[in-house]
Amino acid sequence: MNRIIKNIVPVLILITTILACKLPISATPSPEDVANQAGTAVAATLTAMSPDPHGEVTLEPTLEIEITATSSPDPTETPIPDVPVLHFAFTDRNSNLWTWQEGSTPNQIIASGDVDRVTISSDGEWIAFSRVTADFLETSLWAIRFDGSNEHLLINHADFMAMPLSPDINPDWVVSRYPFMLTFIPSSNTTLAFITVPQFEGPGFIDNKDLWLVDVETGNRNNLLTAGTGGHFYYSPDGSQIALVTGTDISLINSDGTNRRSSVLTYDPVLTYSEFEYHAFPQWSPDGAFLRVAIPYSDSLGDPSMPGHLYQLPTDGSPSFFLGNVNFAQITSGTFSPDLTHLAYVQQIGDPANNILALMTSNFDGTEPVEIVQGSLHFGAWSPDSTHLAFNTWTPRSHFVAQNGVAGSGVLASTESDQFTWVSNDRFIYISMTVPNWEIRLGSIGAPSTLIASLPDGDHFPSIVFNGLP
Repeated sequence: MNRIIKNIVPVLILITTILACKLPISATPSPEDVANQAGTAVAATLTAMSPDPHGEVTLEPTLEIEITATSSPDPTETPIPDVPVLHFAFTDRNSNLWTWQEGSTPNQIIASGDVDRVTISSDGEWIAFSRVTADFLETSLWAIRFDGSNEHLLINHADFMAMPLSPDINPDWVVSRYPFMLTFIPSSNTTLAFITVPQFEGPGFIDNKDLWLVDVETGNRNNLLTAGTGGHFYYSPDGSQIALVTGTDISLINSDGTNRRSSVLTYDPVLTYSEFEYHAFPQWSPDGAFLRVAIPYSDSLGDPSMPGHLYQLPTDGSPSFFLGNVNFAQITSGTFSPDLTHLAYVQQIGDPANNILALMTSNFDGTEPVEIVQGSLHFGAWSPDSTHLAFNTWTPRSHFVAQNGVAGSGVLASTESDQFTWVSNDRFIYISMTVPNWEIRLGSIGAPSTLIASLPDGDHFPSIVFNGLP
């Protein structure tokens, strides 16, 4: 029973991501997204091909890309940009932990077979991860350097169980506790933030609405927000502010816990027809001056003609204001581009039983919508520069790319694939689920993908995290 309950959590996280419409996967979800319209540029036909494809899936219309060769600048005249080396950490199908960086081969740094959640610092130097026992009842939090040195315990199972519970949670229900939304805060390469989630004997997912910080070097920890006073958290890009989300409102605080601006947006609870509570997914502007958020209709499986709402949230504590309405497909919402200028979403086409959706982009307020493509599909993520967006089809699960505001798409990964994540404006990672071994591959728009690691068979689903956007 406990194994079943524990396995529900990743599914709930996935459903939450679909409802919010924000990737490891990851993702999990963070996951976050916005874009300038691409004008008249053509959409790309992309061929990040993996070996032994199941067959290319093409959605109409599909446009061809023209690649124009340009001469390389004189290196004596053009300064070389300081681009960080891309670092990955990933778990294999046996819950072991590996690292990889460009120009190297994968390096296994944990072989205990019990690694659960993983995150990596933006400088790629530290990895934090949780371990879980085979019965899923004991979780601990650890840190290790990227090169595999200095592995050490941060929080043990007894420490997690001793952390205070929200007044809304009966302690008699709780059989275990684990960290959730584990991430390094933007202003630090050594400070982790997370909330705790209790595990129950029966179905259910209720976060503890707390916020903990722990230093991966010293192990010092701070209960920034006591149980019941926080929510799902989203740091501003510079790490100075935090948006706190519950199932009915969004509040803001400074990152030191001061200057709380309560309920800058309130919204009706969204029915999920499951055991978890819907949480909105606000997105920060690049300069941290405001946030935007898309809220679906309160009955997520109800009348498809009822629109969702778009809002802007100031950071000075004044109430949010309405931007526009958008009709979202059932159990979905919209995702703003990283620059917050555009919105991507899916709309229902015809009878919901046929599961035909249209991928749309629009201005941030829902005006000037453009249909990109139709199919049995799901929106994935915007590219960091907001010019492209990735999405996937379900049968087989293949990934595609489209250009913002331009009808058409091209294949990114023609094999059955998962956990597609942009790592730069034109590069991405994904898991190719080929036979006999799954693979982690690094792709680039307009070029074949390259193999990072082959993943032998196992009982667990792999995960990938990287150190930021080079």
